[in-house]
Amino acid sequence: MANWFAMPFRPFFALAAIYGCVALVIWTLSIMGAPLLTVSVFWHVQEMLYGFALAVVVGFLLTAAQTWTQVPTVKGASLAALVGLWILARALSPVHPMLSAIADILFLTGSALCLLRMLIIAKNWRNLVFVPLLLALAAVRWASAESVSISMWVLALFIIIQFVMIVGGRVIPFFTARKLAVNQAQPVKALEYLIALSSVCFIAAWLQGRPDIIQITAAVVAVAHLIRFSRWQQKAIYREPLLWSLHVSYLLMILGFATLAAGLSQSAAIHLVAVGGIGSMILAMMSRVSLGHTGRPLTVTRWVSLSFSFIAIAAILRALASLVTSMYIPLLWAALAFWCLAYVIFLIHYLPILGAKRIDMRSG
Repeated sequence: MANWFAMPFRPFFALAAIYGCVALVIWTLSIMGAPLLTVSVFWHVQEMLYGFALAVVVGFLLTAAQTWTQVPTVKGASLAALVGLWILARALSPVHPMLSAIADILFLTGSALCLLRMLIIAKNWRNLVFVPLLLALAAVRWASAESVSISMWVLALFIIIQFVMIVGGRVIPFFTARKLAVNQAQPVKALEYLIALSSVCFIAAWLQGRPDIIQITAAVVAVAHLIRFSRWQQKAIYREPLLWSLHVSYLLMILGFATLAAGLSQSAAIHLVAVGGIGSMILAMMSRVSLGHTGRPLTVTRWVSLSFSFIAIAAILRALASLVTSMYIPLLWAALAFWCLAYVIFLIHYLPILGAKRIDMRSG
């Protein structure tokens, strides 16, 4: 049991993979009219963001921060307390939304403070940006509990996608260059400023409810990220599942913003960003981090490689369900099946790894 609380990625990755499937099954059965499983669209969005996605975000950040700073991360009883807050928020969500929100806020605030402590000790200011992002998500959680609004939940989605943009923009070219033994594409400052500025403008337009400005800013976001993406070495990545899975997830996120820019279904765009950009990236990163931080070789089985394909298919099918409304139900069920299949494969292969000691006998 001690192994589970040796590093933050261990419990959070396992819980996220399990809960991501459970929450989606509950939501799908609910909209099919299943008795005793009636939940609202707000519950669905809340639990996929604050239940599924943020468990992985926190697990990743608090694990990576130890590498960034060389300062020991939260573990043991303190980590168990954070996990307990996350579980409490999930348990309270269907029965007492306000107490669930408080538990989520305590979870996010506690995580932000743990991360901040490590960054301050190491004077690692480059990664300080993640602290206000976590606190912003805590503020949105409170605001959405006080006044239920789908716009607030979508705001939380686009704040989370900032994590994907920042982390993806750093690690994908680095992992690609190292694996393929090529020179890493260095970031272009003007392009990075454009990405940051266009993202802020997009979120502001979303908050103002300006469809015209949303389309323009979404187009800029999509083009800027496509330029960044095109500079990364894509040759031969198809041979490396831990590489092409990251590239595909980033491309699906870009496609989501392009769908918004084209004025097509917002639901399709949001699900391309959420299932493709976040769900797919999470699966790829959990697979890589779980191997790397337990001292195992960075290679995956054919089944795990298939799971990366399945989650991408799930994103496309879910987007199509919003675009081809006459086929909504069968496409929705198909998307759910591919999502669950992808994450069940992850759980089968990685639960034993997440609960085991490092094979190189190092701590963590």
